[in-house]
Amino acid sequence: MHDPSFGVVLLNWNGYADTEAALDSLLEADPRPDHVVVVDNGSHDDSVQRLNAWRDHNEPRGDSDAAGRWLTIIAETENRGFAIGNNIGLHSLATGTSVTHFLLLNNDATIAPSSQSRRSDRRHDTRVATIASSKNDARHTSANCWRMPVCTMSQRGVPVSFK
Repeated sequence: MHDPSFGVVLLNWNGYADTEAALDSLLEADPRPDHVVVVDNGSHDDSVQRLNAWRDHNEPRGDSDAAGRWLTIIAETENRGFAIGNNIGLHSLATGTSVTHFLLLNNDATIAPSSQSRRSDRRHDTRVATIASSKNDARHTSANCWRMPVCTMSQRGVPVSFK
């Protein structure tokens, strides 16, 4: 069996400061996630530009997807809601990386630096989670809901802090 890899999806909407804190905590996590996707849900501020600048300045070298990035930023033109935003991020992880587990993390949450190491014995959990939207959206129909193994850190006693 191959070692599992871990991806994270963060949603952002006009909340760069919170998203930056979440990204900083993921960057310092031990072990660090294999890939992170930030979906910007149509922010009206300068979040996307600031996210790109954060990536250019902080992105670790050696951890990457097919495009050579540890952090993928997807800029949506409108706020399509929580479920669709997460589906977009999960789709990116499922099709653009080799991650085997994922975490949906609110952008106002941070991960304690050593908290992920507690999950190493649970990474082979075979339970599956599905995220779906109640909206009728042609790109994200029920047939396109992404099913992947899940390791939900907050249900496993891992310290996650919220502002």
